Amino acid sequence: MDLFNAELRRIRITLIFLTIIIAFSSGDHTVTVEDDSYSSSQDVYPQLDYSHMVDLGNGHFGLLTAHSADSSLQILKIMYYDEAKNELVVKKEVPVDQIKSLVND
Repeated sequence: MDLFNAELRRIRITLIFLTIIIAFSSGDHTVTVEDDSYSSSQDVYPQLDYSHMVDLGNGHFGLLTAHSADSSLQILKIMYYDEAKNELVVKKEVPVDQIKSLVND
């Protein structure tokens, strides 16, 4: 029984050690891309996009996305959720400026 308890103790210590290593090694990473044509390195950060979801009914919904730096590049993606196949289908992508011009006419 003592060997069994000692083995369980070693397993617990190992799991705690692995948890600490994983906790400290994961997190925010910056990727550096080296481009030979410019002979310089650039930091690549994720895009700063925002999105809003709009329910259109009957399984259809719209996803309004835009770049936070340039609000004129807003796009509405009209999607459909097919319950039978359990998948999302993109029906149409429309720039918001085009929709505004249709409504104003």
